[in-house]
Amino acid sequence: MNFVELGLETDLYPYCLYVIHCIVAKDCGQPLPPQHGTVTTPYGTKFKADAYYECSSGFVICKHCSSTIKCTSSGVWSDPPTCEGKLYQHYLCHLV
Repeated sequence: MNFVELGLETDLYPYCLYVIHCIVAKDCGQPLPPQHGTVTTPYGTKFKADAYYECSSGFVICKHCSSTIKCTSSGVWSDPPTCEGKLYQHYLCHLV
């Protein structure tokens, strides 16, 4: 891979030969949708891409989960959320 392929200015070559460390963006693949929900990846599935989760009607993202996950540098998605029934979550809130 050379500087032109990376989209870098070619006149930087003599100065950056030993400074730039190239990382090939790993592809995390399509994340699995949660039970009772969907997942979308509008910006792709490579390093630093986000995946957005939504739950079906009657379900919500778990209380301590994020609805967004990120493709990591190791080529795997961060921890995905789960969809819980609203009744179950309401029950847990009253137990605390």
